[in-house]
Amino acid sequence: MYQTLPIRIIPTSQQEELLWILSEKCRLLYNFALAERKDAYKNNIKISYSKQQNDLPKPRNSIQNISGFTPRCCSLY
Repeated sequence: MYQTLPIRIIPTSQQEELLWILSEKCRLLYNFALAERKDAYKNNIKISYSKQQNDLPKPRNSIQNISGFTPRCCSLY
């Protein structure tokens, strides 16, 4: 029994470009949060998930949307 169903997508070149943009923005946000956690750890400061979540709009706004494309990963937080 499958717990997930593997599907193959065949995006157009425009969709493929948007997927790359999405993955790049998600990577930037993840790396920003990770760097923030590493800095806090070095300085013996506790940082909670909720603090990072509440501070997320700051870095998210610095990553400009391209062609009006809003990645879903940015809107999940």
